[in-house]
Amino acid sequence: MKQHCVIETENIGQGKVRLHFHIDVQIDQLQPLPREIIEDAFTCLRHLLMFKPDGETPVRRMIESALNDNEDSRLLLRLAGIRIVSDFATNEGFVVASAGVGVNRLFDGSAWGEGLHRHALSSLPGARPTGPLNFAEGKAFRGTFLPARLIYDAMHY
Repeated sequence: MKQHCVIETENIGQGKVRLHFHIDVQIDQLQPLPREIIEDAFTCLRHLLMFKPDGETPVRRMIESALNDNEDSRLLLRLAGIRIVSDFATNEGFVVASAGVGVNRLFDGSAWGEGLHRHALSSLPGARPTGPLNFAEGKAFRGTFLPARLIYDAMHY
């Protein structure tokens, strides 16, 4: 098995650099995830999309509105630990915080409470971890980027 890894650095100022990792892996080395894990991931995403942070509008509708530049929806989503990202590696989508008051409230009492949502959401197709991002609490949290197309996929899985 031949693998190839490249590490590039990017100077971001103030004596700091950002590391970019590129790992080439043969397709036959990748194993599909078990069906139970995929089903749990989509169930977790449906839970998130159906949650109503304001008591009226589901997150799914807020994301759709925010993707169409509705600033009120963007703010409500950030308070819930969700941030719209219009250009993360040329994909439109959203980032779900790994921690924080808003996202904890969203998953509180569910099977994905206490941070377990991170594991489920990271199993979704196209999901990628992010570095720390500011949401609405004045703190930066890591998160999981999810492509916008997963909204449709989750509601029809």
